[in-house]
Amino acid sequence: MERTDCFNNNLDRSKSNIKKPHVATKITDVYLEDETLTLWLPAADSKQCHLIPETIRGEEWPLLLQLYYTKFDCVSCVLPFDEAVPVITHQATTLLPTQDYSVLRNYPRIKGLWFRPDRSDSVGLDDESVVGNIKFSFTFPEEEKENLLSNMNIYFLEVLDYESDDKSVSRFLITKETYTELPKYDIFKPGGPIFIKKEKNEEGTESETYYFLKICQSYQGKAMEHVVELILEEDPWPMCKVSSVTHKPLCSRSSVHDHTEDLTREHHFNMRYFGARWDQALAGLFAWSLRANIPWLVYERLHENIKGSVNLAALTTPFHQVFTAKVPAICSKRIDLLFQLAPFVDKCENQQDLVQLKELHSSLHRCSASCTFKSLKNIEMNKILSPYLSLLERIIACVSTAVRKELMNALLPWSVMAYHFHDHQIESCMKMVGFIYQLEGIRNINRPPESSLNSSFFFPSTSGGYTTDVTSGVHSLSASPVMWEEEMSP
Repeated sequence: MERTDCFNNNLDRSKSNIKKPHVATKITDVYLEDETLTLWLPAADSKQCHLIPETIRGEEWPLLLQLYYTKFDCVSCVLPFDEAVPVITHQATTLLPTQDYSVLRNYPRIKGLWFRPDRSDSVGLDDESVVGNIKFSFTFPEEEKENLLSNMNIYFLEVLDYESDDKSVSRFLITKETYTELPKYDIFKPGGPIFIKKEKNEEGTESETYYFLKICQSYQGKAMEHVVELILEEDPWPMCKVSSVTHKPLCSRSSVHDHTEDLTREHHFNMRYFGARWDQALAGLFAWSLRANIPWLVYERLHENIKGSVNLAALTTPFHQVFTAKVPAICSKRIDLLFQLAPFVDKCENQQDLVQLKELHSSLHRCSASCTFKSLKNIEMNKILSPYLSLLERIIACVSTAVRKELMNALLPWSVMAYHFHDHQIESCMKMVGFIYQLEGIRNINRPPESSLNSSFFFPSTSGGYTTDVTSGVHSLSASPVMWEEEMSP
């Protein structure tokens, strides 16, 4: 609330200080059904860039810097779940040319994602976005600042005014290439979208503080909320960290709710995880990474704050419930159906499709006392694991927790997951499985407890080794491995 009041006060001051706008350069107008967007570039002189509604004087600059700018120490990009997955798959953020309203449409060879200024300490459980679910972020470490900014060309692409929203966006291209037709930007000149303040301490060491503009003057001279976006022609993926955010869409959808009613067919595959909490999106990402055989990559790429939350969840997960002490046996017909229905699973785009899949599954087989059970040790796990995890990831994406629970009980025996990933005893995988288990609707709290493990999980100590914690039930599986029984009777 205090930050909102502060912003409103700053915006009121900006409106009261608006003078006749400096001469700006219009690039083009974009005519939409509801409004007209204006692409333009602000005027600049030797002393300042005239994007703020005041002329900067030396003695006033510290106050104006505090009024109009916000510090940042990293940049981030948020994508919907199904748009983020290809980035991780290809390990590259330069997949496609921009489709946004920008002069970069004239440069189709430039590919990448739009990043925004951010703060690394804001990444975590309270992180929210109106855009999507998965965040890619990277900081400007001390040893990289000169390389990323001072030794690279920074081009001011455009300012885009959204008059109906009172919002303006400034965009930049950061590249090693030279584009003589694009205006270069001086990051040390005040009054622009990005400003870098250089300071020296008593020892003579130079430091940099990054600022981005939060209030600007529009092309029409109107005070607006302001954001900054930048695209890097050099792929920043090697520096990127991955995290999940709680999706807070600007518009609500009546079909996105926590009831058992079905989603309509208009919700396509790329709209999954609409309005999802960060833990639901992260559980889905874990299930996807297990199926794609890149769990270690995803785990190691997690932002430190999110990884800390996952590790903390590992301490509180009841692993004696997650992993059973005996080799499970399940109905052989259910296993066969899971493989046979794999093509239908791949076509499931939303919750309604999954409900129909359950109905199809039930029409083909319902377990009874006459079913033949088979030990998972005698099942070709590589054959069923892919459709199993594909279905699990889609179930995690369901809007309704009640539907998630119903689908899990009807379609996916948890013992398959527990047996396979416990048998491999890979730390990142087991933590992911434990995190997925904690998600509401995935675990079956009404299920009677099964035989528990004597040792339930391992967790790294601060010294780098593994510790035994009697009170939490967490200690090294590698130190005292659990032996699985050869057979399990139904």
